[in-house]
Parts: sequence; C-alpha cells; structure tokens
Amino acid sequence: MTALKSTLGLVLALALAPNATSIAQSPESADACVQVFEEGVDYFEDKAEITYAQNFSVAYRDNFKIVTVHEPFVGGVSQTYVLVKCGTPAPELLGELAGATIIQTPVRSIFSASTTHNPMFDALGIVDRVIGVASLAYATTPAILEAGAAGELIEFAATGALDIEIVIDAGPDIFMTGGSDNSLYDVLTAAGVPIVANAEWLETSSLGRAEWLKFVSLFVDEEALATVVFDEIEASYLNAAAAIAGIEQSARPLILAGSSFQGVFYASGGRSYVAQTIEAAGGRYVFSNDTGTASIAFPDLEIVLDRAADAAIWINSTIGYRTLADIVADEPRLAALPSAQSGQVWNYDRIATPAGGVAFFELGVLRPDLVLRDMIEILHPGTLPGHEMTFYRPISLE
Repeated sequence: MTALKSTLGLVLALALAPNATSIAQSPESADACVQVFEEGVDYFEDKAEITYAQNFSVAYRDNFKIVTVHEPFVGGVSQTYVLVKCGTPAPELLGELAGATIIQTPVRSIFSASTTHNPMFDALGIVDRVIGVASLAYATTPAILEAGAAGELIEFAATGALDIEIVIDAGPDIFMTGGSDNSLYDVLTAAGVPIVANAEWLETSSLGRAEWLKFVSLFVDEEALATVVFDEIEASYLNAAAAIAGIEQSARPLILAGSSFQGVFYASGGRSYVAQTIEAAGGRYVFSNDTGTASIAFPDLEIVLDRAADAAIWINSTIGYRTLADIVADEPRLAALPSAQSGQVWNYDRIATPAGGVAFFELGVLRPDLVLRDMIEILHPGTLPGHEMTFYRPISLE
C-alpha cells in the first residue's frame, strides 16, 4: 500500500503541474448558513455555467437552485433537485417543481457509489464530507485512501451488494449514485436518505464528463472553485489538442483500441470517449466508421485481425498483458499483429490497486486533458516537451 500511495502521489503532482490543474481548498465561509433571511436577496453570488455537459442543467432562484438530471440512468425518467440555501425557506413544490427532492446546501455528509466522484471531491476540498463509499478496494485517489486508512469512511457495498442498513444508520445528507438504477434506492428514499443521480458516464464527450465537477459543486455551494478547476482542465485539453491539430492525415497513425476476453474481442465504439481521444490526439481509429458509443463485440477475431493489420499502435489491450509473451500465451494471432511485434501495445493501468482499481477510470474522468496528453505522447512522441505519462504504459518485448 505504501508503494501504491507513493505512485499516486506522483499522479497528484502531475495534476498540479503548470499544464494541468492546481487544486484550491474550500473556504470555510462557504459553510455559513443564512442567519436572517431577506426576500429578494440573491444568496448565490457564484453561479455555474454549463458548456459541455448535456445530461444535467441548473437554474438559479434567489435562495435555491433547480438542478435537473435529464437521464439519471439508461432509460430513466429525469430527476429534479431543489437545493435550498440553509437558513432560508424552501419553495412549494408546485408546477415545474412537483415531485422534486429538496436538499439543503451546503451538504455536510455524502455517501458515494462510484470511484469517479473521488477526484471531484478532492478537487473541491470536500473529502472530509465524504463519510461512505461503496468499496475502498477500487479507489485510487490518495485523499480517499488516506481517509479510509484513518477509519473515516464507511464501506456500504464492500461485497458488491448495497447494504441499506449501513446507509440508513449513517443517515448521510445525500447518497450520490454512479448513474445506475437500484430498487433499494426507493427504500433509502423512504427512510429519508435523498438519492442524487450522478450520471456523468452518459455524457457524449470527455469534457462533458469532466464538467460534472460543477454538478457536484452545486450541492456544496462551491461553484466558483469548480469553475476555476474546470477552466484549467479545459485549457489544458484544448492546448494539447491544438498542438497536433495541423498534422496531415498521412502522418496520423492507425490505432486499434480494445481487448480480448474468452475468445471475443471487444473494441471501443466509433463515437466512444476512446475514439474521440484518438482523433483529438492525431490518430485514425480502426473502427471510426462505427456510429456507437458502446463497445463492439467481435466473436470472429479474423475481422479484427484484418482491420488492424496496418495498425501501428494498439491501446487499451487486456490489463494482464505485461509482455509480448503474455499476448502469445493468450492469443497468438493477436501477438502476430505489427503493433504487438514492435512493442506498441499500451495499457491504461500504469496506476492500479491489487484489487483491480485503475486510476484511468477514476482520475481520468475528471482529467481528460491528462488522458489526451498521454495519447499524444504515444501517437506523436515529443510533441508535448516534458510530458510524463500518467495513465499509460507499454508492454515489454522481453
């Protein structure tokens, strides 16, 4: 665990580098409740403006915010939350507010169902308000690991199943979901635990996912800090993309993305985050003609081998691959690909926990700029002077 924390410390240092994002601390004054309510006063001086995210919206009133998650999970009906500044009266839930959930802000205790929230809590300086996580085994955010080691976090799904008694006994101000449905959420709601749907993974762009930092900030009245952090992430991403935007099509390498599992090859969809990053990093994706965002399953490996015969680089392969010999043992036909023979097989598990938690799926959501910079270094080495890899590592030919 010590070695893991040391490695994660390096990631945090990278995140604080000049081309990345400096993480400010949450001011204590943000916790102050209104002592004397005055009608007509705007109690939210700092307001979030949403640019990329499409799955949530916010509208401000004098003393409350109307936050709507348009699709809380695949096929789910939109959910509305009325976030009322503490010390001020809540509005009547009529008209557009009918059926909404009232939550007082800033919330002081949070249960989180997804590791993707952890870097956002850290960036907003509110890790101390997180009192429950699904499981620490898959977490890679240093501040969360430290809180867990100190006994400050409750695990409510350590075995994979939600233990509602643990949640109800703790009584958090909110239970933030990971963008999926669970029939037990109704039980928690009935017990007085507000369910807040965080469905960042349903966004169609990497910056859209990262902008859910602002969604989290709405519940703790930290919009100003969220804006500063996100603006720096956005600038880092756009600056990196601009560095290779002028590369000719002929100089853009062909890329395969995906992994083999039990005889089936799963490739990233042509409109997925991975495909978008490949394009932004100056590459051409083998399955760019696909119009889906989900993975594509290929039971017939020959199709993949044919399409990837000219691919110079293979990314996001099976995590277990450490050397070319591993690929040979798993699937000799994949090992014969030019990308494998030249050692240009890259995995995103540079930082991982023994249980299988991978920082790419955690910090990578908030920091698509670091993912993009890694990808540019893989596709066009040296384009970003001084860049050190955060998420990706290559296989070894030995």
